[in-house]
Amino acid sequence: MEKDDIDVYSSGPQIRQRLDNIEEVLKQVNKILIELARLESRMSEVLKAIKGQSSQIDTLYGRVNELEKDSIRRHAVSTRVERFIWLFIGGLFAMGLGLFSFWVRG
Repeated sequence: MEKDDIDVYSSGPQIRQRLDNIEEVLKQVNKILIELARLESRMSEVLKAIKGQSSQIDTLYGRVNELEKDSIRRHAVSTRVERFIWLFIGGLFAMGLGLFSFWVRG
């Protein structure tokens, strides 16, 4: 053995204790890395779910816009129909008054 080489087994308990501590730290790092991989997997699943929901929301937003446009069109048509009906009712009323006055006069 050379002068710089250290014999772990024959050197004192201090070096063994330090190596044991390093081994424990490496085990903890390994556990943390495994947990980080699990978290990354979960995050990936959550992001996929969010993207799916986002596309569903976009679809629903488009449907709501179409319903709003349809509602505006129907309101315009119903307003015109209502005006026509009131004109028709007014005309019938005026015609009825005219016939009534013609009948009263004689």
